[in-house]
Amino acid sequence: MVGRIGFYLSRLAFGLIVGLVLPVPGAAAEPLTTFVSIAPQAYLVERVGGKHVEVHVLVRQDQDPHTFEPMPKQMVALAGADLFFKTGLPFEDRLVEKIQAGHRRLAVVDLAKAVDLAKAVDLVKAVESQQAPAAHADPHIWLSPPLLKLQAAEIARSLRDADPAHADVYNENLDALLRDVNARHVKIKRILKPFEGQSVFVFHPTLGHFCNAYGLRQEAIEMEGKSPTPRRLRAIIKKARADGARVIFVQPQFDQRHAQTIAQATGGTVVQIDPLAKDVLANIEQMAAKVAAGLRK
Repeated sequence: MVGRIGFYLSRLAFGLIVGLVLPVPGAAAEPLTTFVSIAPQAYLVERVGGKHVEVHVLVRQDQDPHTFEPMPKQMVALAGADLFFKTGLPFEDRLVEKIQAGHRRLAVVDLAKAVDLAKAVDLVKAVESQQAPAAHADPHIWLSPPLLKLQAAEIARSLRDADPAHADVYNENLDALLRDVNARHVKIKRILKPFEGQSVFVFHPTLGHFCNAYGLRQEAIEMEGKSPTPRRLRAIIKKARADGARVIFVQPQFDQRHAQTIAQATGGTVVQIDPLAKDVLANIEQMAAKVAAGLRK
């Protein structure tokens, strides 16, 4: 009897050792190591991935993502990651080219492509209905709830592919996130409904997709990354006066002097918004409240 118990105990111990040494087929032994360019993307990946992802952000909130250059230690860390979610910012293609030249393991997911597919559908519908499609050159695709939903779905698909053992978790987390996005979108539409068709003056053209989502028009001071010429500055001041603009929105990543000039010339004020705040849903709602307050003046 004692010998039989000893036999079963030895089998149990062997099984425990094998279980500790050998990974379970299809299961990720550790959280997926993921990189994103900006903090709002980290919010999406963390919401969908939960405890099964480890998320690193390249661009700090006080840095301009349009002129960002990664540090060597960031490139080394990125080379050892499982996934990199890019969003169409200028530095990303150069970075990916350098990394993938020597590290084929890194999977790159282009979230802008998920949005582009939807744009293509919108373009076809616009042509069929003989409507002029809206311009979509703005890379700030994280500032529109409808576009956030497309990106979240692409993130979930990528995580399922990389870690199929937790596919159900990613699907559940995606559903919860989409419910939150829909609820926030409805709330913001209610806030901005009275101001449809009005112009929002902003230093850097960040709010294109935001304005498209809520029937507003963006008027940007800076164009193609260049400060306005004196002639353009005069034209913007003239338009701001004609539109009765009392608020110029600026981002902390950019020089505010030109915005101050326009505000002084129109009797308005400068209000700061931060497009790189991590909690993107809360941030979009806060931006909507600031826009509504500015247009109400």
